Amino acid sequence: MKSKSKRIALYGIFAALLVVMFYLETLIGSFWITPPAIISLSLLFTLCLSEDWKLALGGGVLFGLVSWALAAMFGNPVFIFPWISVLPRLFVGIGAYGAFRLIKHFVRNKTNKFLVSYLPYSVGALCGILINTILVITCLTLFAPDLGSLSDWISACVTLNFPIELVAAVVLTPVLCNAIKRGASSKKKEQQPVTKNDCAQPAEGGAVAEEAKAVKGELPAQKPLSQQNGN
Repeated sequence: MKSKSKRIALYGIFAALLVVMFYLETLIGSFWITPPAIISLSLLFTLCLSEDWKLALGGGVLFGLVSWALAAMFGNPVFIFPWISVLPRLFVGIGAYGAFRLIKHFVRNKTNKFLVSYLPYSVGALCGILINTILVITCLTLFAPDLGSLSDWISACVTLNFPIELVAAVVLTPVLCNAIKRGASSKKKEQQPVTKNDCAQPAEGGAVAEEAKAVKGELPAQKPLSQQNGN
């Protein structure tokens, strides 16, 4: 139940962030018919690579739904069709997660920080960008031939959107994922219960310190505990 509530909360936060990012990207790229998803795709991959494949699949679906809803709101002639905005995104999150797990498996015994903590996320984001670009162009060509030919979409998306989205996702995704991991690990440490041994350690340290001071002559020597009890 707790895990389910946590996942619902993650989806809610992710959807709110996506709405803001999509809105900003639409304003910035208003002169593009398909504005580049500079930040929103990085957010998608951050969510998809945080836990398991279920979250990755749900993140892709949510990304597509938000894209479709905002396209309807702003009158975008391309992503207003769910078979263009939603259908390709069903495979983006799960594809990125699969690539991430594969690289994670290959570097599991490595000690290099970049290979372990950054490379899997960057490769996952790279594969996600490739899948998103290829599938969106395919759906545009199949389901919206009146809006442009295959060569038109390749020149529009690959030459403009693809390089920007690729660089942003490959750089930002590992940074965001590692920041979330550090925050989660520090929170776990704070929530760890204090044991009796932990409570006794300061007292033992204090007693040892007092004995050391007594040896140095800084404090008057005290009788051993056994003699005190005997008295």
